[in-house]
Amino acid sequence: MEQVQTPLKKQRLVGPDVVRITACFLVISVHFFYNNGFYSAVVTGGKMTAMVFMRSYFMMCVPLFLLLTGYLMRKQQLCLAYYAKIRKTLIIYLLASAACIIFRLLHEKEKWDILWGYLSFKGAPYAWYIEMYIGLFLLIPFLNLAYNGVKTKKGKLALIATLLILTSLPAVLNVYNFSAEGWWSSPSVSGTYQKLVPAWWTGIYPLTYYFIGAYISEFQVKLNRKLNLGLIVLFAGLTGLYNYWRSAGGKFVTGSWGSYHSLFVAVNATLLFLFLIHKDYSKRPAVYKKALHLVSDLTLGAYLISFIFDKLFYPILAKHVPDVPSKLPWYLLIVPAVFVCSYAASFVLELGYKLIELLIGKLPKRKKKAEKELIAQ
Repeated sequence: MEQVQTPLKKQRLVGPDVVRITACFLVISVHFFYNNGFYSAVVTGGKMTAMVFMRSYFMMCVPLFLLLTGYLMRKQQLCLAYYAKIRKTLIIYLLASAACIIFRLLHEKEKWDILWGYLSFKGAPYAWYIEMYIGLFLLIPFLNLAYNGVKTKKGKLALIATLLILTSLPAVLNVYNFSAEGWWSSPSVSGTYQKLVPAWWTGIYPLTYYFIGAYISEFQVKLNRKLNLGLIVLFAGLTGLYNYWRSAGGKFVTGSWGSYHSLFVAVNATLLFLFLIHKDYSKRPAVYKKALHLVSDLTLGAYLISFIFDKLFYPILAKHVPDVPSKLPWYLLIVPAVFVCSYAASFVLELGYKLIELLIGKLPKRKKKAEKELIAQ
């Protein structure tokens, strides 16, 4: 979702564009469950089971963005010019937040202080990602120094393995209560779990994905296409089965095993990322690639402003289809509708961004001295 472009602007790669668009579609798909009453319905029957599998797999949405950030930005260095690269992200955020706040004032009849909405990252309800990304963006030059400071391939794998142990492993090990009767046959009998491994560092999971993306970029990690696809299907099935086991017969249980930092999600996201980023797009016509480039550049705005269309479409669905399982077929209509409308609205935000750029003027070109790194290599 980051607005920093690939270094090779004249030969822009299609894979990153496909990853961005796919990730945004998966975000909107996850919101389908948030907005249709899924979490208050009992997990029983074929449709609810299918929804559990779908929701489980779609959770790779945000990790795909983070993997792509590491993939594209592993060579960014600490210099003054680097910090200007976040400008578009911030402007699009301000425009999208303004749109969401106005919508909430007029349509939702909510009371909002615009300045507080901006500073709290709550004016646009999906803007938590921006709050996270600003910090990640500021850290990236230092993360690259740390990553590049590890000189061997094995050392970088050890770095990633260490982060997975710290951030992802607790999500699948610290989720059982062995003293509760029936914990194996019905793990939802208890919401209190016993800790098996340290879990203090789970919140730094964006760094885990960043380094995985950087590693894939540096060593061009690839899998045989058929093997890659087979592993995607296998691990998607295992993830869905696990989530169904945790919730069968009751309401869907949300736990760390299904969160962005979960080992299940990390594996699924990495496999799909490899599949999309290395697909051969060379034989696609130029117009196809150009269209993907244009749509991809609208992804950040589409993600943020999709809240408006969620609020417009889902109440209509609830009114006409109150039964949660019966809403499943409507996924094929409502999610693409939100997706298309969000990108169309993001196009308007893009025009607003370009207008602002014209008004404030482009930042003056910096002298070569300003381009020098601020710290010694």
